[in-house]
Amino acid sequence: MKWTVVLAVAAVMTALAVSAEGAQIVYGPVLGGAYDELLPVLVRGRTFVPSFKTRLEYDDNIFTEERDTVAQWKLVIEPKLDLHILRETTYFGLSYQYSLQIYKDRDPKTDQSHDATLTFNHKFSERVEIRVRDIYRRMFEPELVEATVEEALVGERVVTRRLRNDRDYNVFSPTVIVGITPKLGASVTYENLWVDYEDPEVSLTGDYMENSGSAAANYTLSQKTTLTFLYRYQDVDYDTDAVKVDSTSNIFSVGATHEFSPTLSGTLQAGVEQRDFADFTRTAEDGTEEVVTGQTQTAPYINASLQAPLSETISTQVGYTYRITETTEAAFLSQELQSVYLGISQSFTDRFSATFNATLDFGEFNVDQARYPETQSNFDEQTIEFALVFRYALSSNWHTEAGWRFTDSDSDFPGQSYRRNRTFLGVSAIF
Repeated sequence: MKWTVVLAVAAVMTALAVSAEGAQIVYGPVLGGAYDELLPVLVRGRTFVPSFKTRLEYDDNIFTEERDTVAQWKLVIEPKLDLHILRETTYFGLSYQYSLQIYKDRDPKTDQSHDATLTFNHKFSERVEIRVRDIYRRMFEPELVEATVEEALVGERVVTRRLRNDRDYNVFSPTVIVGITPKLGASVTYENLWVDYEDPEVSLTGDYMENSGSAAANYTLSQKTTLTFLYRYQDVDYDTDAVKVDSTSNIFSVGATHEFSPTLSGTLQAGVEQRDFADFTRTAEDGTEEVVTGQTQTAPYINASLQAPLSETISTQVGYTYRITETTEAAFLSQELQSVYLGISQSFTDRFSATFNATLDFGEFNVDQARYPETQSNFDEQTIEFALVFRYALSSNWHTEAGWRFTDSDSDFPGQSYRRNRTFLGVSAIF
């Protein structure tokens, strides 16, 4: 059924792209068209654009373990093919990327994934536009991996680790944008998200489908200020109700985007989310069953960011979000997640640049949203991630990069804390 939906969407989008005006496809950019900016200068005028990435990476904790860490060299190979069809008021894009990770000593030695993205944009008039996107990912990971580790006093022992296993992930999202007046605009978006793991044990907490719809209105208050009003409805349906609980959410928020100066602009969206959970039965350790009804979670909804180009060669962005999110932890219905992120880009020369990104996630698991009555206290989980990447252009279509990624997770859940470093050297090309 899922493959049928994906193929049907692709067929419809292709038919729309080639219809009208005698069904003649116009290849390459239409200078002065509505979507010229979607194509980088390097690929304009080209319908099929193959590209390639490869990198050699050293990972000091491939299983994200707190103890018994295993370091490993791996080679990542990622060929990609992009299709661009651009007309005066229409853009159709389709991309496919295959990823192969080859580990030096791990058994099994490889992980694989397939990524496909479909994009369709069309302007019916200066005031009405539709944007459709579908993102699909298929992951293949080994189910069980055994490793021999050396421990003090104990000596050698065999550790069996279960990875996240094979899985499918898909997001389908159409949006309609309407310009009502020169100052007032509106948009309506529908989104369907589904996650499907093949491993039965992982599926208990990981398989779900999320359908959501949102309506937004934007009003230009002045040349530097725009006001935004947003309503979003979300329905989460888990495949297995025995462990996770279905829910519906209503999110209301208001916000503003303001240009403080030519070098500083910011956005703030703030409101509230109310999440209602379906009735469920939970069983205590003594076997006592309790039916939980009317479970509701209310939390702030905040999304704020600042953008500041410090100079012609340095740009920065900092942001903060607070929201309710899903969790694979079976002991809790959901989590309240706060995220702080920072991004800095520096161009040293026309060929040499560097990018630094940092994210801090603070997950709060409130006892009021506990799945089991034995849970007597709140749980916390903090994750810090850094990434530093240097990039050098050998030519207009050949690039090299070197980087470092660091992750530190501190969790109250047993076995969830770990620290990980990944350093890599890679080459990419557009043919």
